[in-house]
Amino acid sequence: MNEKTVHPRTLGARPGHPALDIESLVRAVLSSLGVPHSKPLPTAPASQVDPSSARIIEEDNAVHSVPAELKVGPVPVSLPARHEAEVFADRLLAQRHIEALPGGTREVRITPGTVVTPLARDLLKRRGIILRWVSGGEAGRVRDRGEWGFAFESESGVLAALRRAWLEEEWSEVASSPVATARWVVASPRRGALLLTDEASVAVWRACRFEGVRAASAAEPEAVARAVRRLGVNLLVVEPAGKSIALMRQLGRTFRRGGAPRAPEGLASAGEARP
Repeated sequence: MNEKTVHPRTLGARPGHPALDIESLVRAVLSSLGVPHSKPLPTAPASQVDPSSARIIEEDNAVHSVPAELKVGPVPVSLPARHEAEVFADRLLAQRHIEALPGGTREVRITPGTVVTPLARDLLKRRGIILRWVSGGEAGRVRDRGEWGFAFESESGVLAALRRAWLEEEWSEVASSPVATARWVVASPRRGALLLTDEASVAVWRACRFEGVRAASAAEPEAVARAVRRLGVNLLVVEPAGKSIALMRQLGRTFRRGGAPRAPEGLASAGEARP
C-alpha cells in the first residue's frame, strides 16, 4: 500500500476543489497591509507531518510569521499621582469626608479632639490612608470656614434638585452670571463661589478680568483639590452636562474642605478690574 502524504502548505484539497495555499494567503494579507516580507515561512518537513495535525501546524506557522511591528505589546498604565496630606479642621470626620478626598491621598491630618466615625476609619483603612494627629496651629489655616455661594446659568430638573441639596448645606445662591458671581466673590476675601454653566472656558475668562478673582474650571474632585492647593481658587466653574448630582456635590465639598479661599504666597493677581 502506498502511503499518502499531505504537504503542510496545500491543505483541504478534494476532488473538484483546489488546494488551499496557506503561505500564499498569508503573503497576500501582509502585502495588503504594506508590510514587506521576504523570508520564507517556517514549516515542518512533510515526511514528519501527521495529516490530522497539518492544519494546526499551518496556523501556527502563519501566526509566527507576522512581523514584530504588527504585534501588540504591553500597554503602559499610568498610576495616579500622590497628593499632599489633607488637613481636616472640623470636629467630626465622617465617611462622606473621606469619600470626597482626591485620588492618591495618602494622609489625613486632624487635631486632638476630632471625632472619627467607625465608617470613616474603615474607609481610611481600605484606601490605605494614614490618620495623623497635628497641632492646632497647623490646622488653623482651615478653621475659617469661609462664605460660600453657588450660581446656575441654566435650569433643569437635576439642577433644581442640586439647589435644594446645597441650600441645606449652608450654601447661598448668588446672581447667575459670571460677572455678577465674580463681583460677589471679590466683595470679601472669605468668599468662594461655584458657578454651573454650559461654557466653562468663557465664564473663567470673564471672571478673571476682576482683580482678586482666581477662577478655574474642573470636572473631577482631584482637579478641584489641585486648584485649591495651587491656585487658591475662589471661583470654581463646572459644566453640569453629564454629571450626576452626587458628583457635583462632591466637587462642592472638595472646594470647601480647605476653608476660606487663600491665594498661595507670591501668586500674581488674576487680572485687572473692569468697570
